[in-house]
Amino acid sequence: MQNRLSTLVLGYGNSSYADDGLGTRAIAYLRSQDASDFPADLLLLDGGTAVFELLSHIERCNRLVVVDAAHLAAEPGTVRCFLGIDMDRQLGGARHTAHEVALRDILDVARLQEVLPLERALIGVQPKSLDFKVGLSPEVERSLPLVRDKLLQLLRRGWS
Repeated sequence: MQNRLSTLVLGYGNSSYADDGLGTRAIAYLRSQDASDFPADLLLLDGGTAVFELLSHIERCNRLVVVDAAHLAAEPGTVRCFLGIDMDRQLGGARHTAHEVALRDILDVARLQEVLPLERALIGVQPKSLDFKVGLSPEVERSLPLVRDKLLQLLRRGWS
């Protein structure tokens, strides 16, 4: 088995559909930031939409943070963090994109295999557009520093 990771930060989404590409863009943004803010054994992973290839990464982490566009019934660019069971509930709600189903499915597989981290979080950002178009809306692009702040809060204060 590969070495365990303290934390896997998984950016998820399809960058061909405007704000649905938030997860992918967030990982690129986080990689461009000062790495000294992050633990040495943290992995920033652009998961795209290749969900079933992600299980091997999920099973070797102690903590999982998913960054994704999420329907929050809020203004575009709003950032919210869902921990543990609240993450599961958020992912268990109505589906707005095909990959949302796939993400929930892979987390269910991880749960059945007893490798789903107990400490897990979803950092969700309300999209403005899920149209077939490359690039984030300005509102969602402006949310990237807030995504980073939420991640750093999780890493510093923990999941309780």
